[in-house]
Amino acid sequence: MPAALCVDLHQHVWTTSLLTALQRRDRFPYVRRTDGLTVLHSAGEQPYLIDPAGESPSRRADLLEHDGLDLALVAISHPIGIECLPRDEADPLIAAHLEGVARLGPGFGAWGAMALDGPETADVDELLARGCVGVSLPACAVTGAEALDVMGPVLERVAERGAPLFIHPGRCSAPGAEASLGEPLWWGALTDYVAQMNSAWLSFVALGRRAHPDLTVVFAMLAGGAPLLSERLEARGGPPIDLRDSRLFYESSSYGPTAVEAMARRVGPEQLVYGSDRPVIEPFPHRARLAAPAQRRGDPQSPIGAGARMSLSSEQLEQFVLRLTGTPELWRDHVATDCDARVYALIWEDEHVNAWVICWSEDQDTGYHDHDHSAAAISVIEGHVLEERLCLGGGSHGALHGPGDTVTLPPTAIHRVLHAGEGTAVSIHAYSPPLTRTGAYRVTDDGRLEREALGVESELRAQAVSALT
Repeated sequence: MPAALCVDLHQHVWTTSLLTALQRRDRFPYVRRTDGLTVLHSAGEQPYLIDPAGESPSRRADLLEHDGLDLALVAISHPIGIECLPRDEADPLIAAHLEGVARLGPGFGAWGAMALDGPETADVDELLARGCVGVSLPACAVTGAEALDVMGPVLERVAERGAPLFIHPGRCSAPGAEASLGEPLWWGALTDYVAQMNSAWLSFVALGRRAHPDLTVVFAMLAGGAPLLSERLEARGGPPIDLRDSRLFYESSSYGPTAVEAMARRVGPEQLVYGSDRPVIEPFPHRARLAAPAQRRGDPQSPIGAGARMSLSSEQLEQFVLRLTGTPELWRDHVATDCDARVYALIWEDEHVNAWVICWSEDQDTGYHDHDHSAAAISVIEGHVLEERLCLGGGSHGALHGPGDTVTLPPTAIHRVLHAGEGTAVSIHAYSPPLTRTGAYRVTDDGRLEREALGVESELRAQAVSALT
């Protein structure tokens, strides 16, 4: 079976070449460097502080590895309005952006942007010849019948070339001033961007899909949740639409489990793909795992011919379990005590990770076990537990963990967890790849160490291994 790729479909990079080109400008968008600060100014947006050191190729490569990614696709930041400039201004800035992305090296690819001042099919061919994975457009470019007519030949060429189209927030006619500093920093992202993506999605599914039946489209930020409005569309007399369109994909940047799960039920989980919007926001590992279906390289249903399947690194698994701990609505209703057995409940499961909340009472002990091929992370919410590793001939190595403590284990670890102290203990245990079986260890009467394979539904209980420790 072909190997899966771990892909982030939505990143941005402020490359040196683009920042230099923007610094030469005297009208929006432009960059100014003063007092050691690099600030982007653009129409309709608040000033944006850029960290050039954090955007260096070496730093972004480190982040790629840290995030457990094979590939990150970089798009121009459409809200700043570069592609909406006159072509003689837009083309050099787009070229500077693409040149900078090319210098990032292996692990990075580019969405190709184009000037909207007289868009041509040759623009598509040129972008793909440069190695771009597809074409990115601001939402305004496909909003409304007139815009779709203007962009029609371009969209047709994208489909003919078998490339995907990435739709990102962005307006075509920006106001002549920056956004008010009195607005919260999050205001535009929760109002303008959502409205733009809703408009773009509604325009394409209601008007554009008939003209472009073979075009693959990826909508940023879950299209602003627009598919969830389909019932309202019907109630208001809108046309019938295909919510399970296999060529429409929705990337997950800035959304969490509630919205992603609702979208999965509406459009199908196979249409959700992972995007982080780095460096605008920091990725959330648990969101990535839910929103990254296990598509395979060469899969015709994949928007880029490669999937976004991920295995969590130790650091990502630790961050994931901490985020679960900080989301009590996922586990609080399962907290209970039973003096005879641990109380546990599955609170998260997808193809990349699963997790349980476990409630411990006095003297309860898992016994020594392994997690087969899964790494683990444990976060203690309440009370105390003792986590011990099995060491032959040298006793066990253990540590006491209380509220707020987290411990990670590689797949090779043999350990046990037992209740410690007084009162109930509550902990969350996460596993990646998802835990499907465990190995329980015991010593036979003649001194042999044996491993018993157990299904994930079987409760682990303490068995004697003291003869070996």
